Amino acid sequence: MQNYCIYLQNILINIFIYSIFVKLSCIIINFMKKHRLKEIQRIISQENIGNQEILLSKLNECGINITQATLSRDLAYLKVGKFFIINKGYIYVLPQDLKRLEAQSYQLADKLIGVLSIKFSRNIAVVHTLAGYASQISLSIDNAKIPESIGTVAGDDTIIIVIDENASQEKFRNALLDNFPDLKDIL
Repeated sequence: MQNYCIYLQNILINIFIYSIFVKLSCIIINFMKKHRLKEIQRIISQENIGNQEILLSKLNECGINITQATLSRDLAYLKVGKFFIINKGYIYVLPQDLKRLEAQSYQLADKLIGVLSIKFSRNIAVVHTLAGYASQISLSIDNAKIPESIGTVAGDDTIIIVIDENASQEKFRNALLDNFPDLKDIL
């Protein structure tokens, strides 16, 4: 009976030691994750990172070695998005930086920088832009709420504008110029 009590006592000690080890492991893992997340935020906010491969490389330079799957989960946890920056392409942005970048982008798009040409075919206008500009310019045109425009569809460098069938191309041109005077040389 005494051997059985010693045996149970040893089991309880082992369970206690194991539970302490598990708790310490959780504390260390949480600390490492918090450090990793802060480092991801720092890198994204200081550099123009366009893909996970580059971000993984930057993390490796900091001594943080993780898999692409872990990085994907971390980016989702941080609610990191991608945003198009002129001459840089799509880069990762933190949620708190998104509003500022959108405001800067809208200021550029309000002038419709990047429009190369506008051609008409009946009640459709086709706008050609620099690569990557179409989406933001299309949004600016939609936000202008031009009554002669029914709506826009944007690709990477082309926008289709559907003009109200009761509006003439000339009336639409004038409305577009009223909202975006910088287009006078293009129209």
